[in-house]
Amino acid sequence: MSSIGERIEIVRKDSGLSQEAFADSIGVSRNSYFKYVRGHRAVPSDVFAAVLERYGTDPVWLHEGDQGLDRRANTLLNEMKDILYAVDDRAEERGLSLDREKRWLIACRICVARVVEAKQSETEGALPTAEIDKWLEVAK
Repeated sequence: MSSIGERIEIVRKDSGLSQEAFADSIGVSRNSYFKYVRGHRAVPSDVFAAVLERYGTDPVWLHEGDQGLDRRANTLLNEMKDILYAVDDRAEERGLSLDREKRWLIACRICVARVVEAKQSETEGALPTAEIDKWLEVAK
């Protein structure tokens, strides 16, 4: 299992920069950079943020490594499953017979809309029946 410092070193190597140039790009000395990478000092939040901003690094991966990515993927898959089940249940309640492809597309559209909404508002609410009904009407 790698540390944040080791993952920052991966970002540096991927960037093709020397340790000194990379350290300069994130606003630290080469000596400080070396201490972060070796785990001798904790990575301050401003350095963490600089790596994210300048190198487009995934924040979950940088902070938690592959386990964080796996956890995020599992969370997303569980949310997708819940949305698909909600679409199936609501279609059944309304007596609608939709093929698997249409139900899947509805679930995908709702999921994408919720991800965009959550990214803008940083909140996640319950899945409203009206949202499902809107897409069921389109799919009829």
